[in-house]
Amino acid sequence: MIGGLLIHYAHKSAAPEFRVANFVESEPRLTWTSLFLSDHPEAQIYLVGGTVRDVLLGSSPEDVDLVVRGVPAKTIERWLSRQGAVRFVGERFGTFKFTPHGCRDMQPIDIALPRTEQIADEHRSGRKDQVVETDFRLSIKEDLSRRDYTINAIAF
Repeated sequence: MIGGLLIHYAHKSAAPEFRVANFVESEPRLTWTSLFLSDHPEAQIYLVGGTVRDVLLGSSPEDVDLVVRGVPAKTIERWLSRQGAVRFVGERFGTFKFTPHGCRDMQPIDIALPRTEQIADEHRSGRKDQVVETDFRLSIKEDLSRRDYTINAIAF
């Protein structure tokens, strides 16, 4: 028990970069990322929002949220379909649900393209009044700037 407590404390006191790197290396749903980056050297993959928050707080996140930039949606979808089960769930928001091979019993990860959001001219209420544009060339800073200014605007 004491050893487990010391390990838990050591991880909480570790530098943020170490915590996130340790999570990425140990999370089975992310093993495909190095192969994807090898096949698509122009790509950039970011952990975002609550996933980063949970890791920094020393928790193991159930939800894994990623933003992939530098690669068009169709290319991402084709590549992911060879690595597991992928579903393009939101053309409007440019998001995929992905379960890598060997992770069937785990929650799918969310993979999004960078996007901008603006309020429509005739705003009534809710997200349906937003004008959303995905663009795989958009920088991560531009994507984060559309998020609320709480923990959702964080990426690693």
